[in-house]
Amino acid sequence: MTVDRHPIAKYFPTLVFFILFSHHSIGQTGPGGVGNSTNNVIWLDAHALNFSDGTPIAIWDDHSGNANNFSQAASTQRPLYNSTGIGGVSSLTFDGFNDIMESSSIAALESANVTYFIVYDRTTTTSDMIITADYTSNFKKWRTYMNNGQNTLLSAHYSPSIKWVRFTDPPGSSFFSTHITPTQIRTYNQGDLEMSRTANYTIPTGHNNVYIGNRNPCLLYTSDAADDSLRVDLGGRRIIKK
Repeated sequence: MTVDRHPIAKYFPTLVFFILFSHHSIGQTGPGGVGNSTNNVIWLDAHALNFSDGTPIAIWDDHSGNANNFSQAASTQRPLYNSTGIGGVSSLTFDGFNDIMESSSIAALESANVTYFIVYDRTTTTSDMIITADYTSNFKKWRTYMNNGQNTLLSAHYSPSIKWVRFTDPPGSSFFSTHITPTQIRTYNQGDLEMSRTANYTIPTGHNNVYIGNRNPCLLYTSDAADDSLRVDLGGRRIIKK
């Protein structure tokens, strides 16, 4: 199977996280005090890494408590560690050619609700995939990507036809989030709602991988629990719901 997972040229992620939320969780230990290991599925934080600048990164450890680490076995496809990548905060630099990191199968992502936040920087507007998820039931079930030569960031899911939301995103440091529910998809840029649309989401089965290219921190949740909080603090970068 060929995976459409080309990284954005010179992309610098610092934080990525995914959330699967139940609305009455206790013992909040996740990013910005949102969630815990039960509903924070993935939490990748480049600031938690400690390497010399330019070191190729083979494994990006998950800090959610679920050990959903991302890795790259091929030495020529590993992003490089940058201690001052975004605003003086550590990041990983993806080359925009073939650098990519991927997870193994994560059953928790077979969910009706998926929310993910990504803090990043980029230097070009090549056609590229920022993040995508592969399931047995749906190859490329949901994703965030760009089309060549456009300053537009699109998030979409296939249930089974494509449903997308988008916003204008010039090169430079920023963060965005995408929220998928059973009946809606929406995207935020710098904490501001950019676009939402009604879109029925069918629950996928047989999760295989999540692929990430060119980014800094990342959080991934599986439920809309992030919506219970008006703000999420990502290492000094605040996502504030308007």
